[in-house]
Amino acid sequence: MRRWAATVFRGLMLAPVLALAGCDQPPEQPAAPLLGALPAELCGKVKASVARLVKTAVMESDGAGGATIEEAAWIAMGRAGQDRIAQALALEAACNANTAPATQEVTIRNEGGRTLLNRIVEIAPDQGEIFEE
Repeated sequence: MRRWAATVFRGLMLAPVLALAGCDQPPEQPAAPLLGALPAELCGKVKASVARLVKTAVMESDGAGGATIEEAAWIAMGRAGQDRIAQALALEAACNANTAPATQEVTIRNEGGRTLLNRIVEIAPDQGEIFEE
């Protein structure tokens, strides 16, 4: 009985020490930095750009970084046009949120639901040239 009690006592004494042994865990990664609200002028350009594509019935946007686009139109845009669409959708999502993250996930699907693009896009409010035709 004494041996058992001594073993339990040692175990109780070692428990706090063993608990501290795991304290060298790396700190949690901080959340993505947040940008303030984007300038109203930029948001106006973003919304007009996306609205033009929606009006021509080529694309539908969910306003949160997702869109459906006709695959033929997507292919015809080429890489540069596709990048501009992705940036515009990311900015649209940032404009719709009052405080936007520094990056935005953008997912573009074709009319059948197949993913054409899934990318993390950096919100770069100084890139006004993406709206020029």
